[in-house]
Amino acid sequence: MKIEHDLHMIKGDGDTSYARNSSTQRKAILATKHMVEKAMKGVFMELTPQLMVVADLGCSSGTNTLLFISEMIAMISEENTSDNNIRECPMEVQFFLNDLPSNDFNHIFKSLGQFEQSIVQDCARRGLKPPPHYGAGVPGSFYTRLFPCNSVHIFHSSFSLMWLSQIPEHLDSTMNKGNIYIGVTTPPLVAKLYLDQFEKDFSRFLQFRCIELVSGGQMVLTFLGRKSNDVVHGGGMMNISIELLSQAVQTLVAEGRVEKEKLDSFNLPFYGPSVDELKQLVQQSELLDIIDIQAFELTFDPIDKSELKEGITTAPAIQDNVHEATGYNIAAGLRAVMEPLFASHFGESIIDDLFTLFACNVIRHLASAEEMSSVTAISLSLQAKVASNQTLHSPILITNNLAGLLVKTMKIEREFHMAKGYGDSSYGKNSRNQRKAILTTKAMIENAIKEVCTDLQPQSMVVTDLGCSYGANTHLLISEVIMAISNKNAMNNSTMEVQIFLNDLPSNDFNHIFQSLEQCKQSIAQECASRGLQPPQYYVAGVPGTFYNRLLPYKSVHLFHSSFSLMLLSKVPEHLDSCMNEGEIHIGTSLPLFVRKLYLDQFEKDFSWFLQLRFRELVSSGQMVLTILGRKSDDTGRVEKDKLDSFNLPMYRPSTDEHLVQQSELFDIVDMQIRGRFHCLVTLGSGLVFTMNTDPTDDSELGEATAIAGRRGQWP
Repeated sequence: MKIEHDLHMIKGDGDTSYARNSSTQRKAILATKHMVEKAMKGVFMELTPQLMVVADLGCSSGTNTLLFISEMIAMISEENTSDNNIRECPMEVQFFLNDLPSNDFNHIFKSLGQFEQSIVQDCARRGLKPPPHYGAGVPGSFYTRLFPCNSVHIFHSSFSLMWLSQIPEHLDSTMNKGNIYIGVTTPPLVAKLYLDQFEKDFSRFLQFRCIELVSGGQMVLTFLGRKSNDVVHGGGMMNISIELLSQAVQTLVAEGRVEKEKLDSFNLPFYGPSVDELKQLVQQSELLDIIDIQAFELTFDPIDKSELKEGITTAPAIQDNVHEATGYNIAAGLRAVMEPLFASHFGESIIDDLFTLFACNVIRHLASAEEMSSVTAISLSLQAKVASNQTLHSPILITNNLAGLLVKTMKIEREFHMAKGYGDSSYGKNSRNQRKAILTTKAMIENAIKEVCTDLQPQSMVVTDLGCSYGANTHLLISEVIMAISNKNAMNNSTMEVQIFLNDLPSNDFNHIFQSLEQCKQSIAQECASRGLQPPQYYVAGVPGTFYNRLLPYKSVHLFHSSFSLMLLSKVPEHLDSCMNEGEIHIGTSLPLFVRKLYLDQFEKDFSWFLQLRFRELVSSGQMVLTILGRKSDDTGRVEKDKLDSFNLPMYRPSTDEHLVQQSELFDIVDMQIRGRFHCLVTLGSGLVFTMNTDPTDDSELGEATAIAGRRGQWP
């Protein structure tokens, strides 16, 4: 069993999906709302951060993921506007959503647009204004490092930390025959191996989070656990459910549909701890103070109206039978969580029958049970031991009305993305020109990194790739950045960490990026080893959204990179309708001059706005390397004819004579040079205008593109 590959909830929003069958998890989030609010207020009052960084570990996908963010935004909105905390600049919030690479991040990112609308409506209803907030997805196991040192204010995790990093060490197929977890017939040695693995995992989790927490930061962790130290019976309906699921597998073994060896070799990577075990492990770590710890019961009752409103899936024909309704509901809930693990080990062909048998087992159990079914949840509130008082500087007040300046981009955000997958027509197989552009600007990226390291000497460098797409080119940029910093660290005997944000529209295939990161990491490790270098600690996160909006907190980024993206407009030019560009899909030779002017106006508006937004996000003296598919002169080229006169590409290829950088007065251009056949625009170090052969099968030359390396000026 490969945990990072096989452990994930059922994706999408179908009848068996986690999104439709996770009401118990939702109730746990709501039940701990007061603890999260207390932690947020504690951080707010003690540290007074201008930017609060919140990480949700094991976020999964669906409404529960967005519920936690929604609750946090509402709390911070109230805190920003309370009489005691009115400040010139409202606190900003950065959310990191973490789960294993196999999680359905695409589903989360695509639902963010609708979620933002609901946030605005909810805050307006309460008479509140939502704080500026920015989201990112972080793929990876929370049993490894995920964030730079001292960078997170609040960690949250709900119903995730009972999942182990692996099957308990030394547990083999001869030790727990006929069981899939700790059952009635499980030997005490097996239970001890489970406890040992949980202790090892949770201790490591605490160590990593304390490195990443700011001094005085807090954590709220909710476990599916046990109400007593009895490891077999103390877990209530959760232990019983797993036992009944094990019996369902045994039935399939008896019918000859599953091999007995398959059952004996399968053990869940799961352990529900008790309150005493959690207390002991936190105290042994000597890293955190326990603020609060609570154990509470959550019912599976499907007749609960509050649950039915959340879309619980039950069989309509059996609504009049409480036991049957509960049994099917429990089966649906457990299937949404367990199916991928069971399908990977036993095969997909048995899944429907397995969970039908399981539902019948649950119904029989409930008919003879004396109490209503419930599970035990344990919520733990922790605070990192305070080493010293921290003072954070507030940014200048940004007075622009962002809502009034933002362009309407939702249609493009939904429909514009590269062809996914690795088929013959996919971007993955047809993006060699884009790769050449990245390789050509490698020297500019290296120079920008060197200057940032020399001028700013950051302990942790933040690099953002705007319009990252997916596939080998995305990995190439990550590799180039890591290799450049590896060289710099080796020269300066430094241990600088790196945080890399990968940005693209929500419709981009982030799932593909995250699931291929491990292969990318192995390649980087091998390349560093071949050069005798040590790669820095680095952390990758995905940031869904258009780069014509704010994406990241104020003054948080050291280096922005973008390649072959900024010629794509935020929308089709304003005031351009179907009668103006008949027979063309872009700027053709027969195009009226005023239509060309509309394209130029839209590009000027978009690019100027882009520069303003990035200026706010860049640290002082931070840098940008931007590569744009452009023109060598002011002459606009011919494109292919299209049948639909109403279709116009939201793209504009600029020339070097369109001096938008100078007009912005935000970035410095030091020099402009022509070197042989290469036109070179130098901005604080280097810049390049180059011509490239656009044959994707020819690696010998480079194509028509404009690259600009820019540096953020000081605040006036």
